[in-house]
Amino acid sequence: RIENAKASVEEDRTRILEIVKGDIGYAKLNNDVTTLIRKWVMDTLEGEIKENIGSDDKGYDRLCVNLGRVMEENGELEKALMYYKMSLRGNLLETHDGPNYPNVAALHNNIGVVYMKKGDYDNALSEYNMALDIHLKLHGPNHLSTATPHDNIGSVYSAKNDYDNAIIQHKKALEIKVKVLGTRHPLTAGSHNNIGLVYRQKGDYDSAMLEYKKALEIYSTVLGADHPLTATAHSNIGVVYEKHKDYDNAMIAHKKALEIRLKVIGPDNHNTGTSHNNIGAVYYGMGENEKSLIEFKKALEIFSKALGPDHPFSVMTQKSIDKVLASS
Repeated sequence: RIENAKASVEEDRTRILEIVKGDIGYAKLNNDVTTLIRKWVMDTLEGEIKENIGSDDKGYDRLCVNLGRVMEENGELEKALMYYKMSLRGNLLETHDGPNYPNVAALHNNIGVVYMKKGDYDNALSEYNMALDIHLKLHGPNHLSTATPHDNIGSVYSAKNDYDNAIIQHKKALEIKVKVLGTRHPLTAGSHNNIGLVYRQKGDYDSAMLEYKKALEIYSTVLGADHPLTATAHSNIGVVYEKHKDYDNAMIAHKKALEIRLKVIGPDNHNTGTSHNNIGAVYYGMGENEKSLIEFKKALEIFSKALGPDHPFSVMTQKSIDKVLASS
């Protein structure tokens, strides 16, 4: 970070930082420097790939995967697809096992994730199903690796509003996790959370609450009361209480999530912002607009710093603020 930079002469460091803070601001300069470094890394990797295109070196395929990940993380989804698919072609050529190969399954999964981010659910479903077929052939139906594509397929069905098929897939994943890991494992809790989310999307809030409470019990017992996943479980329960218009219990759950997040991940993490946003929504539902506005503004400040002012979370929270002001 710029504000932690060193200088051979302390007076120079102080003078430079004062100029930065006054004229540019640490946040903007840090963001600009990070953007330039990120661009340099991507350009360098792309140059390496262009120089070695067509190489049968396994390192070339790994380089394509790594660049695909970098592109995906930076929102360059078309380029991410291109590099993942280049690696996929290389892996298919390298192995005598053809499509029944672990790396190929992982690449189908990566490609599916990118299609999901693009909102191309049909292609995402196709890729996840190919990954599932490979894992079934390699490991059988009761292997932990087979649970992951079931969860991913469930997420696609959920995005397509096909909630019944989504629940079927997440329950298959849960069944595998229970067999392999037992009923009291964080990954098992994750499946309860996934099923609860689909029930919530479906409007079946009672079933959602049951699943979220199972997840909370596992997380709090296995990981402890002050763990980020425990906070997420409290937050999910709070959302369901809010749907029931049970604002008192919703507030208790969201404030518990906030308490944990402040303790574990600090006040500037975007998940802490989510807790402030949720509390603001509850206050708004209760008709306490002034308190609602305070929480929404805290959330917006955190989202803007952590994710940027144009991030969907920041935009959504600004709309919430406008809504409160319009109704006050």
